[in-house]
Amino acid sequence: MDDPKVILHVDMDSFYPSVEERENPELRGKPIAVCMFSGRTETSGAVASANYAARKLGIKSGMPIAFAKKKGGGNVVFLKVNKPLYETVSKNIMGILGANADVLEQSSIDEAFLDVTMRAQADFKKAEKLAHRIKAEVKEKERLTCSIGVGPNKLVAKMASGFKKPDGLTVVKPDDARGFLRKFTLGDIWGVGPKTLESLNREGIENLDDLENFSLEELMRIFSDKKGRWLYNAARGFDESPVEPATEREQLGRIATLKEDSKDPEYIGETTDRLAAEVFERFKERPEKFRTVSIFMVTTELTGKTRSKTIPLASRDPEVIKVVARELVQRYLKENKVVLRRVGVGISNFDKDSGQKTLVNF
Repeated sequence: MDDPKVILHVDMDSFYPSVEERENPELRGKPIAVCMFSGRTETSGAVASANYAARKLGIKSGMPIAFAKKKGGGNVVFLKVNKPLYETVSKNIMGILGANADVLEQSSIDEAFLDVTMRAQADFKKAEKLAHRIKAEVKEKERLTCSIGVGPNKLVAKMASGFKKPDGLTVVKPDDARGFLRKFTLGDIWGVGPKTLESLNREGIENLDDLENFSLEELMRIFSDKKGRWLYNAARGFDESPVEPATEREQLGRIATLKEDSKDPEYIGETTDRLAAEVFERFKERPEKFRTVSIFMVTTELTGKTRSKTIPLASRDPEVIKVVARELVQRYLKENKVVLRRVGVGISNFDKDSGQKTLVNF
């Protein structure tokens, strides 16, 4: 393995509801569910995030709003997602984290990995003190709490950040990494999704000890070389993934809510065709060609998924966007038993020489 690293994973606590509480003190202490409303009816849509008081009532992310309202029994405050506000707060938080990291990798609006190996001098005691300082600074400047995991790699740090939520701090040293991961079920391990878990179970692998009994060659045969190697390392508490700054990229896209939840590729394709045409309408005045077509999907459980395809030759053909978008949707629905609520189409990877800036207009 490489030289020892010290990695932090910072995870904001029930981010959306916490921001809403901060903005409106009258909400403090109340069960809150921040929701994505589809607009079909007053209760159509799903819960995006619930605070801890709402979770105690059985309300969780992805739950249909109508069902969540029954669960809440009139005691829960239901709010509409305010994405611009959350993005502004997130930018402030990432500024704090970036100032305390050798390398910052923002993984979502409310999560980030920090490589602090150099500033902590590869010392976990110093890293723990740094984590305390970060928590205090976020609380002072943004009036929000976060949970932090400190570990020798991204996998362990990620698992550690969720170990003592909310407002927690868990430090896992290299020698303790393997044992720490065994506190979790196989399905709870970050990076082991439903499809991977199903494949592992088919091989008789029910926990990390079972996984550790498989050789690297066996796992690379069952999965891809990359996934097999990752699983082999994960069973031993290792993860070679580096902390990397998110690559800035330019993307043009459009997203829409389906008139009806669906798993029918043909029905969904009618919407992606329309979105593809809208994307091209915005793109056609530009001088470049595009090489990558992407689709963004939101399921009825409010899980977001993105799939992309890079074509061999750059293009300016609107039909390419339509055809590739349909192909990506069909392939995803064939491989996954899900029902979609929203779908988006985007193009990127433009063939220009000048520097690119972030532009995501879904």
